[in-house]
Amino acid sequence: MIDSPKAIKILIDAGFDIDTRDLAGYTPLMKTNSQEVAQLLIDAGADVNATCISPTPAQQNTDTVLMITESPDIVRLLVKAGANIDAQNIMGDTALMNTESLEKIIALINCGADPYIENQFGWNAFNMIREYCTDHDAIEYYLKEIEPRYAPKLSASATKNELGNVQKQINACIEKGLLIQAPKPALTNDSFTDNQ
Repeated sequence: MIDSPKAIKILIDAGFDIDTRDLAGYTPLMKTNSQEVAQLLIDAGADVNATCISPTPAQQNTDTVLMITESPDIVRLLVKAGANIDAQNIMGDTALMNTESLEKIIALINCGADPYIENQFGWNAFNMIREYCTDHDAIEYYLKEIEPRYAPKLSASATKNELGNVQKQINACIEKGLLIQAPKPALTNDSFTDNQ
């Protein structure tokens, strides 16, 4: 990717297709790390909601520009230009679920990203950060700044999600024959006797 604003201006002026894709299915806006280049591409009409188009069906990458960039400045540019901050990929993940960068997390939250959106496994951004994030500053920010703001709603949804995930795992094990579902016991009058 060319991250030279001067070169990008020349290409745009020459009629370069700003949403052309490389062999991996990425657009120039997905690949740039330059805020100035991103702004030039956006001003020229680049698709801020473009998704990666994988060259093979096996890869199934449908990440958006917001999911791919790690620059908090580019995040703000994209959102200002109309990017869907809560767009989900094929797995149901959002940009907030897919980042470990403290600066990007802060930018996404400040731009209005919804930390409650669930992926197809019932996980939200809170679950993902606790389970997968390796940036200790990002984890601390989540625990001290974000979770307290969302705590009442989070605790209710977390319990529901955890129970739902456990039930999904149990059902999957039953379907695969790894568990045998025990018959429910019949209730009798003896079930209700007092043990005094």
